[in-house]
Amino acid sequence: MVAIACFYLYTNFNSQKYNWTENYYDNNDQPYGTLLIKKILEHNCTPKKLTTLTGNLDKLKELDSTGYNYIFIGDYQVLSDDEYNTLLNFIYNGNSGFISANYLDKKLEFFIDSNLVFRDYRINNKIVSANFYDDALKNGNEGYQFYKKWRTEIDNIPWQYVPDSLYDIQKLAYIDNSYTNYFSFKYGKGSLYIHLAPIMFSNYHLLNEKSVAYAENVFSYLPPNKDIVWDEASKYPFVTRENKEYRAEKSALYYIFSKPSLRAAWYVLLLSGVCFLLFTAKRRQRAIEILEAKKNSTIQFIDTIKYLYLKQKNYKVINHHRYKYFQSFIRNKYSIIISNPTDDLYRKIALKSNYDEDKIRELFKFFLTIGIDDSIHDNLIEKHTNELNNFYLHATKNN
Repeated sequence: MVAIACFYLYTNFNSQKYNWTENYYDNNDQPYGTLLIKKILEHNCTPKKLTTLTGNLDKLKELDSTGYNYIFIGDYQVLSDDEYNTLLNFIYNGNSGFISANYLDKKLEFFIDSNLVFRDYRINNKIVSANFYDDALKNGNEGYQFYKKWRTEIDNIPWQYVPDSLYDIQKLAYIDNSYTNYFSFKYGKGSLYIHLAPIMFSNYHLLNEKSVAYAENVFSYLPPNKDIVWDEASKYPFVTRENKEYRAEKSALYYIFSKPSLRAAWYVLLLSGVCFLLFTAKRRQRAIEILEAKKNSTIQFIDTIKYLYLKQKNYKVINHHRYKYFQSFIRNKYSIIISNPTDDLYRKIALKSNYDEDKIRELFKFFLTIGIDDSIHDNLIEKHTNELNNFYLHATKNN
């Protein structure tokens, strides 16, 4: 059985054609790479050129003119202090910057608004409708549909937006009718454009004509006829150029999952571990003997004493115990001490217990009558018992 399961896992994972991980690498032709959007931008900026930054952003220091559009599309942007200052200076001098990320660099978030935590503003939906505030770019009421697909399923994921309290920005696009997820603001002589859903520019969505139209409308806000500087350097994990190829510093597990045979071996190892736990979890020592719990016979004892008193018709003793308990109950629950029953006492108990004052007076009358009269019959005792139980039940329900 284990061998069959291992064979199934191996063949199943080998048959997977696509990698559904969001990495947004520009040389990645998988669903969530950015190969297509980079080619579209490169085509549209002709005869201008597109320059790719790798390793770091030092190249921006050499571009001292104002004819550039900086573009970053990735899951997580990470900037060193020097890169952060270089980027802001680049924009301040008159260039434009476009950043689309699920997680902006912390320093950049603080720069936009020091009191705003971007990840506090999210909506969780499987499918969102994106559209523009500009009627000339708006796709009617339908908008542009986007979602996160994982193999054959559509995931319910968080979609970020910015609150209306964010001031000094120009709102450009939104999702689900009211949540702004694309905005810009001036900085020095340049402008910075922030888009909070990079998945909308992935290879998967750009296979759809409407999504291509959406992407072109998004980038139409950037100044035209400018060279493009594509940032591949500040994506996380960091990407560097080595032997004319991109190399990402990834974890060992990432490497295992990138190779079909290693991935199958990993799942076989996990399955073997589960089987080991299942077959070795059985108790190997002698079972502990189950001892029968001792029964609590307190209630039976009380019932025995009660029937003993009733059989002897010793109502004065019963009444004495009842009255003592009644006094204790009133004192503990309503902080009223009973000494001599008076109309004022009845009124206080009635107000605090929300119980009829005449019925309370009758209770005390029963107590006093039974205490001095030896000719009490069973019907009166039963009536008094019912009235007393009604009072306790009412007091318990009205805490």
